This record gives sequence, structure tokens and C-alpha cells, in this order.
Amino acid sequence: MLFDTGLVSWRLLRNLKNLEISPNSIDRVAISHGHMDHVRGIKALAKVRSTDTKLKIFAHPNIMETKKACFYGIKLWNAGFPKMTTELMDKLDFDYSKELREIEPQIFLSGEIPFEKRKEEQNLSQFFWHKVNGNWKHDPIIEEQCMIIKTSKGLVIMSGDCHIGLKNTLFRVRELFDEKIYAFIGGLHLTKSTTKKITKITEAIEQNFSHIKFYLNHTSIVRAISHFRKKLGEDIINNFFLGSELIFEY
Repeated sequence: MLFDTGLVSWRLLRNLKNLEISPNSIDRVAISHGHMDHVRGIKALAKVRSTDTKLKIFAHPNIMETKKACFYGIKLWNAGFPKMTTELMDKLDFDYSKELREIEPQIFLSGEIPFEKRKEEQNLSQFFWHKVNGNWKHDPIIEEQCMIIKTSKGLVIMSGDCHIGLKNTLFRVRELFDEKIYAFIGGLHLTKSTTKKITKITEAIEQNFSHIKFYLNHTSIVRAISHFRKKLGEDIINNFFLGSELIFEY
């Protein structure tokens, strides 16, 4: 199973080759949210798989909605799910849900976090847009979800970008499971966050989740990681870049 598929197709296929993983051996993909840097690799994976078994895609129902992004004046009119032929779409089996669900024994998807359950301003920006009734509006990325794995040491959370906010994610997982959270892996999308906001997140971790180990990458940004590491400790805040490996026992 894969959690997200990345933006650049050849990188996904190269990494699978380097890891000696056959694309045919991957029959399930869980998607965190519909931004292009998390879903574009699905097209390449569908192309190279030669098995008759369809590739099951676990996702929120909004995963296919039309999205765009604008970065520093550069407009990306298709910033969401890749355009695919009918032939390729026929090789996919979409399994949609907005709710918490177990997709494999001991492996769960959180489903969306209702707005009334959110304890902090989510990490959105003017960059992301989606279409509502034919009009472009700022995208609340309601479809974002995380993966939760039950291990012998506690819950392990895997996040794509954490647009909905780290505090929102951690409190929601604790509410859903009422179990110890052992580790958090992934990106935090703090690119435009102020020092004040990063400080507030740090304080929330200290007060409520000081036992969690963090393995950060993607959009977490060096400034935020440095701040977390200074306040929480080097044994708590870890880099987790491409090629890194963690092994957990069920």
C-alpha cells in the first residue's frame, strides 16, 4: 500500500525500482488530499501496472474536484487530480468515504475533520482554490485526512501536508481512538506561518502531546523544525527525508 503518490511520475517509478518493489505488487493507495503533489503519481502507476487487478484508491469523495493554484504569479490551472483516459480510469477502483474507517487490519483513515471540531486556524493560504457552483473560491481542503496505524508502541499518524493544522489533527486522532499517540510522520505546511503561530503550536504540543516523536518532511520548513527542536528537544523532533525508513511492530 502507498500513502500518496507524489507529483513527478518518473520519481515515483524510480523510487519503486530502487526499492525493488514491483508496481504490480501495489494494489492499494490511500490519498491524503487532492493536491497535485500528492496524487499525480497515480497516473504513472496505473500506466505501468500490467495486472488485471484494479488499483484500489481510498479517498475522500472530493478528491476529484477541480482545483487550481497560483504561486508567485504563476497560475496552475489544473492543480488537482491528473487528467486520465477512460482506459486508465478503468484500471482504478475508487473507494470513497468521509468517515473514519479501517482500510487494513490496524490501519485507518481519519476521514475529514468537521469544522466544529477544529481547535486552531488551519494552514490554508491564498495559493489554493477550488470550484464551487462554477465559481472559484479559496479551497478549505475539506477532503484532507491522515492515516493512523496501531502499533505495539501506540498510534502512528501519517500526514500528507496537514493543511487542517497539527493541533486539529492530533486532538481529532486522540478523540477518535482515546489511545496513546506514539509518533507523527509527514509535512505540516507551515510555509507562510508566523513565529507567533509556530510558538502556539509548540506550546500545544508541550501541554498535550509532549510524549510524541515527530518525523517531519515535505512542507514543514526549516524555520519551524528548528523552533520545535529548540523547544521540544532533538530526541522529539526528527528529520524524515526521502529514503528514510521507520519500522514499527503491530
